[in-house]
Formats: sequence, structure tokens, C-alpha cells
Amino acid sequence: MAEGRLPKYRAGDIVTIKQLSKNDCCSGNYRFGLNSEMVALGGKSYTIRSVELSTADAGKIPDDGYRYKLAGEMWSWASSMFEDPDESLSCIDEISDGSIDAFIRKKKCPELDFNL
Repeated sequence: MAEGRLPKYRAGDIVTIKQLSKNDCCSGNYRFGLNSEMVALGGKSYTIRSVELSTADAGKIPDDGYRYKLAGEMWSWASSMFEDPDESLSCIDEISDGSIDAFIRKKKCPELDFNL
């Protein structure tokens, strides 16, 4: 459980909902129920309205143990339902000094070509 740990996100943070699958709706992958209306929100960004420690059983996909409520939505969300900008590599927006530090973490980069 998340006791002793802080939530990954705070009220006021803006999060983007992952592109979830309709197959996840009844699979128990997430701590909170997932339905087709929630799946349809994939890719959209929302402000977190409230955060509270959850007593719900964990799903198959690990999360931080907190329940998130989003502004304008009534559903309960787990941190695992949001895109994590720290876990996906992106393109190089600018190369300032040519070092490896020029690679930054951000959203996806569909232009990658591994044919060298």
C-alpha cells in the first residue's frame, strides 16, 4: 500500500490520460473500475481536483495507492491511468551542445528511424 509514501501527483497538477483499451474495462488491471466512457477520454488532459489515499484493492498494474479525482469528471482514477512523462523518450527538440543531455524525456516521437 502507499502508506508513508506521497502521491505521485497533487491537486492542481495537469495530467494526461493514457490511451487505454476497452479490453481493460473488465480485466482488473487498474485499482478503480474502468469503463468505456473513461477509455474515450484517452489522450485528454485534466487538472487534478483532489487526491486521497485509497483503501481499494490494488490492480494488476502498479500505482501509487492514491485515488485521483479530475476537474469536470466524476470517475476515480489511479496514477497508472495517466501518461508518465518521465517514462517515455521523445525527439530532440534542440541540440544545444551535442551531448547526450540533449535527449530529453517527453511524449512520443513517431519520426524515429532505426535504419542506419
